[in-house]
Amino acid sequence: MNYIHWTHASPTFTNFELDAKRFNKYTFYRAILENTAFLVKGHIDLVKDATGNEPNELVFAGGASKSPLWAHILADVCGKRVRVPEVKEATALGAAILAGYGVGIYPSIAEGAKRVVRWEQTFEPNADNHAVYQKLYETWKEVYQAQLALSEAGKTKGLWRAPGL
Repeated sequence: MNYIHWTHASPTFTNFELDAKRFNKYTFYRAILENTAFLVKGHIDLVKDATGNEPNELVFAGGASKSPLWAHILADVCGKRVRVPEVKEATALGAAILAGYGVGIYPSIAEGAKRVVRWEQTFEPNADNHAVYQKLYETWKEVYQAQLALSEAGKTKGLWRAPGL
């Protein structure tokens, strides 16, 4: 995503061949998950560039966190532990914690989170996979920048653009 203009490039599948034994609906699905993990890595890099800080581990919540495959890919691409909470709807749980703090059930928001957040699963990155993804990430950035330039030039239709832009 172009965080300056808040747009996403037009999605494409690249480097696939007409070989049904090697390229099928499963490899296309995995490519979508890997692309999204690269986007997450890119956002982590942007935060690190801007602040000098990055998270030691990732919390993967929401509907997508129900996919162990995606969590494994995310851990391998980012090279970070990925933790999946029992309660996937983090927004609702966070609102409940804030409400509990607001009415005095918890002495602090941190204490409320400590009391109610439980972890379902933790995914550790595979170092060999991470090394492969590191090399692929550099190529992915170049390809994505070219796709974003085509989208911003109006040659392709972008996947998403922030309202009002």
